[in-house]
Amino acid sequence: MKFAPRIVGTLMVANFSLVFCQIPPPLAVTCPYPVDLVFLLDSSESFRTSGFEDAKSFIQTVVNYFTLGENDTRVGVVTYSNADEQVTRVKLNENYTRVELLTEIRNLPYDRGHTFTGLGLDHVRNDSFLEVNGRRNDTFDFLIVLTDDESEDEVIRPAQLVRQMGITVFVVAVGQESDISQATLETIAGTPDRVFRLEDYDFLVDDEHPRSIRENICNASRPCDPQCHADATCRLLVGTYTCMCNVGFVGNGFTCTARQCSALTAPTNGVLSPLGPYSYLNQVTVTCNSGYDLDGISPVTCQDDGTWSNSVGTCRHLTNKYNALPIAE
Repeated sequence: MKFAPRIVGTLMVANFSLVFCQIPPPLAVTCPYPVDLVFLLDSSESFRTSGFEDAKSFIQTVVNYFTLGENDTRVGVVTYSNADEQVTRVKLNENYTRVELLTEIRNLPYDRGHTFTGLGLDHVRNDSFLEVNGRRNDTFDFLIVLTDDESEDEVIRPAQLVRQMGITVFVVAVGQESDISQATLETIAGTPDRVFRLEDYDFLVDDEHPRSIRENICNASRPCDPQCHADATCRLLVGTYTCMCNVGFVGNGFTCTARQCSALTAPTNGVLSPLGPYSYLNQVTVTCNSGYDLDGISPVTCQDDGTWSNSVGTCRHLTNKYNALPIAE
């Protein structure tokens, strides 16, 4: 019995070493851009145990490329299979340290069952990407879907709703066209440029494919160029960004000018203030001369499409105006 503690201690050290060796070492170069990154992992029967383990290693490799932390990149993980098996395994506001998070990923359970990708997409929309669960409003949001089989439910509407939240979706699919169609993958991602098809599970753990995919994700998370005009907004594209002038402004995003409205003509017996030229949001007041009253709306506003909110109206002589009123019986 006196040897039991030594045996137990040896087993604990061995178990710790086994877990630790499954955690990839830190990388010398990581993606510097903080993002909210959620993985939606197919945990259905088609993956099989070995494929599911490879998928977990792939997620670890991608996550390891980002600088993790409460104020850096946050990571969430959801697994899905049967209709009632959409489970948040890691929330965005949990496990900020590298080793803790990678250990959680390594310990993800394999559920088996059927493939309900649409329900998985609904789950991340209704649970993962909520502020209460760690989503931020000042970072890009990314969803990486890993699957190897056609969904048994509808994916079109769930995918649209996810993307309408401003979430950029990437799809990593293992298998041939006969396993899962390109049309399905593009429906989920919204564009073929964010679809990565791997022909074999081994490609999830080789040196080339995970590196290429994680670098594409990092490039897509690049923040706005500081040279964007003050009246422009950065819009995320695939692997890059663009500057787009805000509503009411025109230009290329680096030079934006307010949209111009056409010149106005003062009504007879009236004046305009101020005089033109006029641009977006400028207001013009119509003032009638003494003895005249405005039949119309003042001020009028230059709108974002270059049109005026109303016409300038007319100035009617007070006598004529009252004479035009119907006589009460």
